[in-house]
Amino acid sequence: MIARTTSYRSSIVGILAGNLAAIAILAFFAVWYSISPGSFHYHCQEDHVVECLTAVFFLLASVGIAIAAWRHPSIRANKLRVVFVLCWVLILFIFAGEEMSWLQRQLGLETPQSIANINKQNEINLHNVKWVDEYFGGKYRWLSLLVLTSGVLLPLLGRVRPIRRVFNRAGLPVVPVHYVMFFLGGYLFGKMVHTEYTNDAAEIREFAFALGYLLFAAHASIIPNSMMQALESSNDNDVTPVNIELGDIS
Repeated sequence: MIARTTSYRSSIVGILAGNLAAIAILAFFAVWYSISPGSFHYHCQEDHVVECLTAVFFLLASVGIAIAAWRHPSIRANKLRVVFVLCWVLILFIFAGEEMSWLQRQLGLETPQSIANINKQNEINLHNVKWVDEYFGGKYRWLSLLVLTSGVLLPLLGRVRPIRRVFNRAGLPVVPVHYVMFFLGGYLFGKMVHTEYTNDAAEIREFAFALGYLLFAAHASIIPNSMMQALESSNDNDVTPVNIELGDIS
């Protein structure tokens, strides 16, 4: 009983710490913009620090999830789990590439005419392709939909026991609730902070998303069982929450 109580308290502390960290980071950006909008805009432009860090975070998250899956034999032994993990790895890798237009400017690559004809910004990427933007709302709407589902909805649903059982059977990796505010807060930042240049708020939103996924991947990489730890549990009466506990790292 004492062990369960300690675990529960550790869970609450971890959840508060993770989400307060997200709020603090987003508040920092909001204060930065209010104090020095010019400096804020400069660092949010293409190929500057915010965008570069976002791309790196997405890439590291992709690699981290792959490493975590490799270190966890039960994932490799289950085809459905492998599919879920590969989807995560691929999606995050694509996000990283799209963020920097696949290093087109860094490598000095010319945009092929066939791509330039259909891309609104004459870049080598998918999210600025005209029909993608017209019919699917571009990368921001779909990124937000994916993020709000994977980073907010699924973690919260995973706290409900019957739904948790479904996740358990499917072997679905779920972002810990400790990091929900990186996703929800990032989305709200773009809605609440009205920057002079619209894209600046979008860059901060993506930065928060990428950092949230990186923390999820880091957790899973450091603790081999953590990505599927809750999914391995067979005791639905255990008070231990379904997601990874920050206290497990210490």
